Amino acid sequence: MKKLFLLLFVLSLLIVNVKASEEDELAASAETTRRQIMNSEDLKPGVFEIPLFLHMNAKVKCVDGDTLYVYGGKVFEYLMPKKLSDNEAVIPARIAGIDAFDSQSKKMIEKQKKATGLSEKEIKKRAKKAKEYCEEYFNKKGNCNIFYVYGVDKYSRLVYAPCNGDYQRNLVDKGLATIYKGNDLYQLIFDEDY
Repeated sequence: MKKLFLLLFVLSLLIVNVKASEEDELAASAETTRRQIMNSEDLKPGVFEIPLFLHMNAKVKCVDGDTLYVYGGKVFEYLMPKKLSDNEAVIPARIAGIDAFDSQSKKMIEKQKKATGLSEKEIKKRAKKAKEYCEEYFNKKGNCNIFYVYGVDKYSRLVYAPCNGDYQRNLVDKGLATIYKGNDLYQLIFDEDY
């Protein structure tokens, strides 16, 4: 019995290490792409009037409720430099129009506490739910698999507007994000009723 338990324990550690290794690889590839965006003459922080390109049938790894890694999909280019539109690239992405609750950055948590009146514990709880919802939403068959790129944020992440805005509206309706009005992209997603 002890040998079986030990074997199961070792196998579970291996599975966790493989999953962590895959996540580390995605994060490293996304960081490489982010640096390419940062050093590109064509892609400076700001909002584009029309989407520069779109990803179709892309895979998604959620960092939190409004930050993703987008990869592995078919890319339709408009003005995108070839090395950044490569199907093998993992692209760091920020979802347009929302600000999901944060569980990592003390600075963001303090800012969100002041803006919402919620406790740190409640903000972290909502951040966890937002990430879970993100993973479920984008990885469920039949849900959104088209991502329009509308800009570059100050952290050199591409600003994506997925599908028709349902994701952003659902996150706000569930109380897991607020509308981000730092640029005009929220107007693509939310009408005056929000």
